[in-house]
Amino acid sequence: MKYILPLIILFTLSNCQKDECLSGDCQNGMGKLKVAYSHVYEGEFKNGKMHGKGKILFEDGKKYEGEWHEDKPHGFGKSLWPNGKIYEGEWKNGDPHGKGKIFYPNGKAYEGEVRKGIPEGRGKEIDNDGIIIYEGEWQNGDPIAK
Repeated sequence: MKYILPLIILFTLSNCQKDECLSGDCQNGMGKLKVAYSHVYEGEFKNGKMHGKGKILFEDGKKYEGEWHEDKPHGFGKSLWPNGKIYEGEWKNGDPHGKGKIFYPNGKAYEGEVRKGIPEGRGKEIDNDGIIIYEGEWQNGDPIAK
């Protein structure tokens, strides 16, 4: 079964026009910012950028909460989709990247290395009863040998 984590959230926020600071200090402190396309970010800012800990809610119901670096998720964070999919783990420059867990709406899960949002490297697939289905190397979202 192919595990392709859809591009969760297009984190090109640094290129989006920021609308307005709804409350707090959206330059250097804690604040709430309405970002273009009706996204709302609440958290820490540094030099006018989302930086530190924060969360964003997208108009379509997607959510991200975690660490930010210069307007991009970077560090540890958690993303939730309206369909029930969850990614929890490391982020790099706006992408799920590093060690993480993906929980699928069908009850299955993946735990291991993630690159650009898909299983890549060492990891394991777990069924909805907690039983390991496959443990080993992954490439482009697929187990290499099953």
